[in-house]
Amino acid sequence: FVVIASAAGLLTQHGAFPYAVSKAAAVAVARWLAVTYGRESGIRISCVCPQVVQTAMTANADPARQVHAASALAGADGALHADVAAERILEGVREGRFMIYTHPSVPKYVDKMTKDPEGWLKVMQGLQVRFSAQAERHQEDAASVDQKTTGFGRGVQTANVATRLR
Repeated sequence: FVVIASAAGLLTQHGAFPYAVSKAAAVAVARWLAVTYGRESGIRISCVCPQVVQTAMTANADPARQVHAASALAGADGALHADVAAERILEGVREGRFMIYTHPSVPKYVDKMTKDPEGWLKVMQGLQVRFSAQAERHQEDAASVDQKTTGFGRGVQTANVATRLR
């Protein structure tokens, strides 16, 4: 039995609250299944926690524009081709591993988070500040262009929505 979760389920994901918490739930389900059914029943449970895999959804990711921004930020370690990710997943299943990482950096991040949760939070919070500032700058640029080309205040509305979401 294979649960497809995400590195976001272990580490969280900037700008993607529903995604991060649903993937954390998927990891918890996989652990529960492995604990409950994994040994005596003969059912093998694997939990796949990839970072970004090249798909149609992630093809146009741009953190500055907040177009699939979470995917773009998570892809800082490189987006894997789907065939490579699939091979790594199949290898993990064949080996009977519970936790399957497609990206070698993920277990390192998990280790850092576990050994120094406060330090990890500071780094992640710093990334959040940088990410938010970059997105805000882009929204201001887009608002300026929109107002110049259309004469309407759509850009201001976008900035107001972003401010309310903070």
